[in-house]
Amino acid sequence: MLGKIINHALAAPSADRLQSIAQTAEYNTAQSFSPAILIVNIITYVLGFVGLIFLIMILWSGTKMIFAGGNEQEIDEAKTRLKNAVIGFIVIVLAFTILMFVRATVLTVL
Repeated sequence: MLGKIINHALAAPSADRLQSIAQTAEYNTAQSFSPAILIVNIITYVLGFVGLIFLIMILWSGTKMIFAGGNEQEIDEAKTRLKNAVIGFIVIVLAFTILMFVRATVLTVL
């Protein structure tokens, strides 16, 4: 089977050739489109991006705390930012978990 896939892959790529490779590898190429799936996918990417921002905020706050040089005001600001970033990150993780449950439900219904 691997030999067939390699032989197909070495030939000039075209839409028919790619379809043939996918069928040889027994890959399901039938894609169903639904607005619900599109919305769930967009929200998934947005949550991932926002989660990345919160993770960067956590790292930034930790760095600010380390380099505060004993300045209590900067340390308190970094602690507050760190606390808020951790809460935000937890909210994003929970939202992502709920979204994955909804996504699985939507995919079984559709």
